[in-house]
Formats: sequence, C-alpha cells, structure tokens
Amino acid sequence: MRRSGGTPGRKIGLDRRTRPTFLLWLLLLALPLGAQELRVTSTVDRTRLRVGETLVFTLRIQGTSLAIPQPGLPPLPGFKSVGTYQSLDNTGNGRVLAFHYLLTPTASGHLEVPDVALRIGGQSVTVPGFAVDVETPAPLVVPQAVPVRPRPSVSLGREIFLTGTLSASRAYVGEPVLYTLHLFTRRSVRGLDIVQTPDFSGFRKVEDPNATHSPTRQVTRDSRVYLDAVVIRAILFPLEAGRLSVGPYSAELKLEPDRFGGPALVTVEGGAADLQVRPIPPAPPGFTGAVGAFRLTEVTPIPSRAELGQPFTQTLRIEGTGFLPDQPLTWAVTPLFDSYPPTSEDSSGFDRGSYRTRRLISRSFLPKVAGDATFPPAVLVVFDPAAGAFKTLQAGGGRVVVAGGSSGAHASVELMPLVAEPVASPPPETPMPLRLFLTLAALPFLCTAAVGAGLWVYTAFLMAPEKRRRRGLHQRARKALRRARRLMDVRHAEAFHERLSVAMSATLDLWTGRPTAGLQRPQLGEALREAAVPERTVERVIGVVDALERARYAQERPTRKEMRDRYASVSRWVKGGPGA
Repeated sequence: MRRSGGTPGRKIGLDRRTRPTFLLWLLLLALPLGAQELRVTSTVDRTRLRVGETLVFTLRIQGTSLAIPQPGLPPLPGFKSVGTYQSLDNTGNGRVLAFHYLLTPTASGHLEVPDVALRIGGQSVTVPGFAVDVETPAPLVVPQAVPVRPRPSVSLGREIFLTGTLSASRAYVGEPVLYTLHLFTRRSVRGLDIVQTPDFSGFRKVEDPNATHSPTRQVTRDSRVYLDAVVIRAILFPLEAGRLSVGPYSAELKLEPDRFGGPALVTVEGGAADLQVRPIPPAPPGFTGAVGAFRLTEVTPIPSRAELGQPFTQTLRIEGTGFLPDQPLTWAVTPLFDSYPPTSEDSSGFDRGSYRTRRLISRSFLPKVAGDATFPPAVLVVFDPAAGAFKTLQAGGGRVVVAGGSSGAHASVELMPLVAEPVASPPPETPMPLRLFLTLAALPFLCTAAVGAGLWVYTAFLMAPEKRRRRGLHQRARKALRRARRLMDVRHAEAFHERLSVAMSATLDLWTGRPTAGLQRPQLGEALREAAVPERTVERVIGVVDALERARYAQERPTRKEMRDRYASVSRWVKGGPGA
C-alpha cells in the first residue's frame, strides 16, 4: 500500500495500564482496554483520483492488545465518508489491526486534510493527515447533440428510418394481423437498442422470438437502395371494433462513422401503423369467440364399449390460424353421462414467420345408465373472416355400449352397522399441569434462542478476524455484482461499470489478502502471483480490470452485448475464484 505523500507513522506512548479479564471483555462487548503501548500510522491507497471515485484512508494500529473498537472520523474538509471496514493483518512484527475508511471527494483540485484527532483505546491520539489531487472527469460528448461534422437531420432521415407494416389494412375483431417493424438503412449499423415501445392498446400481441434471425434484403425505395432488416415481428389480435393504432417505436443506433464524419450514435423513431377493425356479425348459438380458419379432429376417440361407473376420456385437436378463446368447444347436455371440466394444452407459436394455432382439449365423461347410448359430438362454431360467415365444426360423436346390466340389477340396500351394548367408559386421565405444559411448550423456543445467541457470540467475537474480513469482501463483491445487473442499461453505462469495478476490486482484495485498488498494473500482477494465482489467470484478470477502467470513461455508449459480456467475465471471477 502506498503512503500519502510520504507521511511517516507516529509512535504514541500511553502511561495508564489496566488488565480487564476475558469474562468482562466478553460480557461488555469489547469495552476499550486500558492504556497500552500503541503504534498508529495512517496511509491512503491513492493520491490522484476523479470526482465521484473513492479512496481508502487506513489507520494501522500495533500494540500488545488489539481489542479496540473502530473510532469514528470527524468531518474532513473536501471529503465525505461512504463506508468503513476493518481487517487484522499478520506481519513480521506481530499482528496489526487496520481500520479502513472509504472517502469520496466533494470538490476538485488539490485537497489537504490536516492531522486528525481521534479517541483510540480510550486515549486521545493525533494521526497524520494526507493530501490528494482531485480531477474533474471530462463531460461525455453526445454525438446527436454535438456531431463531429453537423449534417442536416433530413439527410439522416433518408439514410436511416423505421417503418411498420401490417399484413392487412382491414380486419374483423379477433382476426390475426401480422405486424413487422423494418429498419431501412444506407449506413453500417453496429448495434440497435429499443428504448421506447408502444403499448399496443386494443390488441393482444404475440411476438416472434426469432424475428431478428430473418435474412437482410436489399430493396429500392424512392430510387435509393437500402438494406431492409426485420427488427420485430408480432401477430396482433384486435379486441375491439373501430380504428386502432400502433404507436411508433424509438430506437438508439450505434453507427460506423462514414467518410464525412457522420454521427456515431443516433435516435430514430418510426413504425406507426393504423388498422380498421370491423365488428363480427350477429353470432349463432354456440359461438364462444373463435375467429379464423381451423380444423377439428379427434385424437383419442370415445370407446365403443364402457363400464358403468368407470370414466373415459376424449381428446380433440384444433389446428389452424386465428384466435381461440379459453373454452372454444361445446357439448350437448345429455342425462346419460356426467362430464368433468375440460383441460387444454396450447402449443401455438410462430413457424417459419407465420403464426400457427395448435391446441389439445381433453374431457372426461362418466356413464350413468347401462345400455346402448348415443354420445354427442363436440361442436366448434367459428367465424371465417375470408368467407365473412360462420362455420360449425363437429367431431367425437358416436354410439357407446355401457356394460353393467339393467339398472335394477345394480340396486342394493345398505344396512346400518349394529350398535354394541353400551358399557361404562374408563375414568378420564388426569390432565397435564398447566405449569408443566407451559414449560414444555417454551422449551423449544428457549433452546433455539440459546443456539442463536451462541452463534452470534461466536461470529461476533470468537471467529477469526481474517475470516470475517474475507466474508465481508465476498459479500461486498456479490452486492456490487447484483447492483450492476440491475443497472445493465446503456443509459446507466457509467454506474454499471463502476459497480463492476467495485466487485472486481473486492474480489482481488479477497485473493491477495490486502487492498489492491491503488496498485499499478505491475504491482497488481506481483500481488496476484504472490497469492499463488496462475500466470494465465493473472493476465486475464489484468485485462478485465483495464477493460473496465477504459469503459468507465469512454465517450461512446457501449452496446447491450458488450455490457452483457463484461458482466459475465466479472461474474465468473467473483463466483468461481482464481480457478474459474
């Protein structure tokens, strides 16, 4: 660790001597010990940083006893405290207790912190201050607002734009319509992020997950040649009549600079479309809302012979294109069979760019009367938009022979069981005393509380400080990694990379057993090698640290893929260790 401006440590002698017992120390939660021979030094991990970054101010204490609570810092000019932690290091001269304070500057320039007066071990101690140089980070240049070479927006609009198309301009309620969002471009596009999507009010939308895998085509529009790329493809089911609109999309595109020095990052809007929805004509009985072209087939037919009181199951398949409600089929009511609620299995989805509706519907029936019975078919009433008329589909009917004889042969009389002659009951047992019951009921809670208290005392006082330090660093790395995952958005790129840097720094501190935030790259490599980290891992880790440092202050926004790759590389080291 580097010292701040070469400030030497100071040796402070204390005269009073006391000797508290171990039991008193345990019960009073590590009260300050009496005066002892202490040596206090102060260091900072870096002498140059930027506004918004964090430095670590460390007090290292060496003495005969280190049962000392961490003192609080007074207000420091130009800095604010954002966290503290402590560690116990083993050196050649004995064990050293280190108190670490995380400080972030509130102003830029050359900041000097004077000597700090603290209470350590019950005594007043003055520790050396430090001096650092704080730089103001350069503002990010937004290519849209300040392009390298200004170009008219209308020219850019003809170079890149979004267009939304519908497979039909008019449709009935429930009739499926294919919506496609196209990107027409004459520039080389490195990345695209949708930053605002319409709400598709009045539609039920099913999106194609493989839309972006469609091949890019070369098309001509207004005597200009463009590349046509499919960005989004979805099937829309209109839910109400009238004029429905799909609002525009907004997307951020990262471009390759052209020979004229055009913008590298632009925002485009487009994709709006209108659809005229017609209402369905008056429906016949049995219509439940199915709209489209379907085929109804029987997968598991009804048996030709059934047993009285034994249920059987019928399975039907509906295939086609269109909208199906939750329960599209109806069965005629018959007193010869009891029916159970139907169950369905939906496997609808996109297939080669078109949406296919597939559903299996199963229903069980229980014969109630023996003999020759007629089983009613299932009925599906569909409105066909192409024909503009309703169609009735049927499947699954037939005759069933229910075995079991006549109804009289199955009649039976159930007699009540005989009641035995009453006898005198045994005398009631003496109830458990209330005091014994309360004692036994409270015993599990008392045992749990005793075990919890023992674990707390062990963790707080008896666990090795090195183990506590490693656990704290591990938790800090995991917490920073979770926050980075929540910030994985191009609009929060700087905060995202800052959290990844914190997670990587805590992981390296865990591997090496000492702070590594202020180390140069050669010093970081030596520290990792001393910690028995493989040479190949050292090179890869230093590469990740350099990549994060460059990404934090890069003028261009990264793509989502770049952010996911950096998150995956840091997550591998945090969760897997040096051998990952």
